[in-house]
Amino acid sequence: IRSVNQYPFPDKTDHTEYPAVAGINYWDEPFQSDFGKVAALADTHMKDYGGELSFFINLPPNETNPNWKPWPADSNYQGYVNKFCTDVLSKITDGPKILSSDVYPFVQRQGMGDKYFLKSTWLACVEQIALSAREIGADTHFFIQAATMGNAGDYTNESDAYPVMTEESLRYQFAAEMAFGIRNFTYFTYNDSGSRQSGGFFTEGMINDSAGGAPRPQYYFAKTVNAELQALKNIYLSFSWQGTLPFVGTENDAGINANFLGLSGSLENIPFVERLTATQDTLFGSFRDENGNNALMVTNFSNPFEEQTDTVRIE
Repeated sequence: IRSVNQYPFPDKTDHTEYPAVAGINYWDEPFQSDFGKVAALADTHMKDYGGELSFFINLPPNETNPNWKPWPADSNYQGYVNKFCTDVLSKITDGPKILSSDVYPFVQRQGMGDKYFLKSTWLACVEQIALSAREIGADTHFFIQAATMGNAGDYTNESDAYPVMTEESLRYQFAAEMAFGIRNFTYFTYNDSGSRQSGGFFTEGMINDSAGGAPRPQYYFAKTVNAELQALKNIYLSFSWQGTLPFVGTENDAGINANFLGLSGSLENIPFVERLTATQDTLFGSFRDENGNNALMVTNFSNPFEEQTDTVRIE
């Protein structure tokens, strides 16, 4: 359901009458200065719906620019997320507490042709959401980059464009974020806003609105990945995330990964693993279930557009 704060008058619809409605998205990427208003929405939601419908707010990523910074100058993303948990999610006393954000990690630098880069802030954002959610017992959610954004201009601090997604780049996003225990996902965006020629901002979505809702190749990519995730779901969701160990691959000549440098809560070792090696930069997510069984989520973190094979050994 579209955010009620986008309407000129309060939305009085009883959304429980509609079985397709699972929750209400009240606000997208609020500034910290708006947390009082968001908290009031949480109070109203509890009064009107309790836990019958999910209360949903999506937080911004950990990116800023001189014209857009959702938290005060004397704070940071960690402070922003934790204050949201204290001021807003503490109001949710029935139903799921959902901590959500969005990072669209693949960018195409202007003037660099078909070379695609990863935002260096991506994993730090995912880690912060995972850590803060674990602290308060909240569920986690991220949006998956599925559409392009042409000639982004001032929309991002890098003035880049979002490239067209492949099946592997969709699968990669899920795998990397699941290595941090993220449990819920939404594609952004399912349908697009038209072609660039017609003034569309987000283009190349899974469904082509300009062609009467015809599926694009990305629709079938997502369908394949969804089937894989469904096959894994029951096992994955029965385990709780314990932490993530980032490993710089033996074939990484630079010896560093910019995404790893931004992490603050990384594991230095995994208690039930004696030794591990990997040829590519790799994420080792550590998990445990209620019976004390251990598990690993292992993700090749090399850029999927570069098609690097990761050989991993675990002892």
